[in-house]
Amino acid sequence: MKVVELLTLVKSNYPTAIQDGTLVHYINMLEDMVYSEIIGVLDTDPLVVDSEPPTQREQYRPTKKTLENIHTEELALTAMGDRWAELYEFYLYSRMALLNKDFEDYQNYASVYNALHDDFVAFYFSRRSTPRMNWR
Repeated sequence: MKVVELLTLVKSNYPTAIQDGTLVHYINMLEDMVYSEIIGVLDTDPLVVDSEPPTQREQYRPTKKTLENIHTEELALTAMGDRWAELYEFYLYSRMALLNKDFEDYQNYASVYNALHDDFVAFYFSRRSTPRMNWR
């Protein structure tokens, strides 16, 4: 999924005056957070065989999205499946609600985001061919 597609979806479902640049910033924050907490912690691809040599973790670092390139840049986590676009979607909804001081909506969106994040963690580690590790 392209960044512009996500922004169009989010803004059509949650009308807001928040600028696209701010939303792109939040997308970068989410990708960096997931990389730092989960993907970048490991030296191996989630689909490798134990006998393969470890790969450099930097190869999985998502590229920083820019407002100028939203029409061509892909969301990094959707490389593991389109269903992870929801992770971005609910993260943006929660941040937008927080900025709009709609704390009830923020709590609802954050709860859904947290559940999706937990699903992503379970998915990521279920795809590893090595024993699971304590990721926190």
